[in-house]
Amino acid sequence: GYAASIRGILDADIRAELAALACPTLVVTGGRDVLLPPERGREVADLVPGARYETFPEAAHFLPYQTPNRFRTLLADFLAEIDRAGP
Repeated sequence: GYAASIRGILDADIRAELAALACPTLVVTGGRDVLLPPERGREVADLVPGARYETFPEAAHFLPYQTPNRFRTLLADFLAEIDRAGP
């Protein structure tokens, strides 16, 4: 099932949709991620207006499991920034 899902999105081009996002966006990649390598994450972040990009060099694809404390802290800080900025 997973392979079929991947085949279904292989040729998808969502660049226009990413450029149209108008909400706070955090893109996080693992430095050892082979499914979404850092350079792809950076490309995604660069397409989203105002997106913040972070990478965890020591992690792979499952950041919340591989670096739970660091990921939690990053996410909490990002959400607090959004809260402070207000609507």
